[in-house]
Amino acid sequence: MNDTRQNINWFPGHMAKAGRQVKEQAALCDLILEIADARLPRSSRNPQLKSMIGAKPTLLVLNKADLTEKSERERWLAYFRGEGQPAVFVAARKKQGFKELNQFLEGEHARLSERLAARGRRPRPLRVMMVGIPNTGKSALLNAMVGSNKVKTGNKPGLTRSLQWVRTADHLELLDSPGILWPKLDDQRAALALAAVGSISKDACPEEECGWFLLNWLMEHRPEVFRERYRVAELPEYPEELLEAVAKNRGMVRKGGIREEETYIMLLKEYRDGKLGKFMLELPE
Repeated sequence: MNDTRQNINWFPGHMAKAGRQVKEQAALCDLILEIADARLPRSSRNPQLKSMIGAKPTLLVLNKADLTEKSERERWLAYFRGEGQPAVFVAARKKQGFKELNQFLEGEHARLSERLAARGRRPRPLRVMMVGIPNTGKSALLNAMVGSNKVKTGNKPGLTRSLQWVRTADHLELLDSPGILWPKLDDQRAALALAAVGSISKDACPEEECGWFLLNWLMEHRPEVFRERYRVAELPEYPEELLEAVAKNRGMVRKGGIREEETYIMLLKEYRDGKLGKFMLELPE
């Protein structure tokens, strides 16, 4: 594959509108839950979020933790502690990691109640806004916290298009918001990684491009995947040869060559489903 692709950027109109709404609603909230993808703890955070929410206290919730290794999570938790950023890892669909999340929320609600009591006011629910980039599982996390399917979920970016308040049974009011990227993705390597985990629409980054990135990343960092999953006994020198070996293993061959696009789609799906192993695409420096 040649390297003549256009820069990856995906910022449809509803994201600009949602950004303005988040800025308006943040003033009404007590806490921000920033939902990021556990496989990309740095690159899946919106660098413009701070300008939207101001000085509101924030808990970083790294979702899809079941697709990562414990040792990787511990390295990132140590990093975030050093940055003074409270963070927890969860797996919303498997309801893992909720003990730490709930403890944090209970502590915040207790502090809110104390502040209100000191001013002679009655207690009220903790108002929590859930924000993040597309396809980090905000809606799935909200449903798990509420205990029912209050909002629509799916493994594709851009499903949530508007803000929605949901009340829980345990003194929480949750505000779900659309996934918001930033207008210009300067780091194109990070953009390809975001596309590989499914946070950027395939209209902005075709499967062939992010599949090529993933193939090369795996070849460099996790070559054992090809031996164990695709029965490639000896890693070839060039990624083009590796792609051909993977395609042949899965029978994605046609007269005159391999079915490249289908092979990329298959590789991406198996990665996103965790079938290639549990690992992050980035670690703290």
